[in-house]
Amino acid sequence: MVHSFCPFSLVLFAGLAVCSVSSLRRRRRGSSADGGDANSANSANSASHGDGRRFRVVFVLGGPGAGKGTQCDLLRERLGWSHLSAGDLLRAERRKAGSDLAGVINSNIAAGRIVPSEITCSLIHTAMVELRASEGRTGFLIDGFPRSEGNVAAWDEVVGDDADVESVLFFECPEDVLTSRLLERAKTSGRADDTIDVIRKRFAVYKEESMPIINMYEREGKVHKIIADRPIEEVYKEVEALLSKSPVIGGR
Repeated sequence: MVHSFCPFSLVLFAGLAVCSVSSLRRRRRGSSADGGDANSANSANSASHGDGRRFRVVFVLGGPGAGKGTQCDLLRERLGWSHLSAGDLLRAERRKAGSDLAGVINSNIAAGRIVPSEITCSLIHTAMVELRASEGRTGFLIDGFPRSEGNVAAWDEVVGDDADVESVLFFECPEDVLTSRLLERAKTSGRADDTIDVIRKRFAVYKEESMPIINMYEREGKVHKIIADRPIEEVYKEVEALLSKSPVIGGR
């Protein structure tokens, strides 16, 4: 099904996104001042402004269906990493009752487009801040992000010096394999973006916007390429070996 949007709708979505991001930032600043006892408030406030422990981040990138989430889940279970999925955070936000962001996120995901960068970054940063305050977590695998130059710019603005991007895991997989995996997942996922038309749009967006980001990080010497059309455990052994050399091992 082809989705079309009138210019007024696009302007409305953009305006709502900006307002909603501002609301997210106000909520994050206010939560430490208003919620809980004095000790928990001080802890949250310290985390949101930097408590002396910078976030150590590994970006996990690759085409839709490359197995990013599967490998991140294994690393979380077996090595204790903290795992944040940009897609999962967005899907959780759009299910929240009364969320101002739900309509914007829904329309973009259903059409195979990238959600406004400021929204994604704010959700990721909020999750990291909360985990640092509540569990002392500072090392994060972030999968499915960044996907565009806009994502990178928004990351610099929203997160900035609060995090060090240590490395990038790039899962490479042929498009026909990715398509087969996504269509198989569609049988049980119930996801609006697991249809053949949207899958094709996602591949096009990925090639146009995400590959330049891979190339940028590769020039910085941060990219580790992993052939992903192999058995899950075989891929995991390679990823585990790479991350065992990283200073963020253990997710702390």
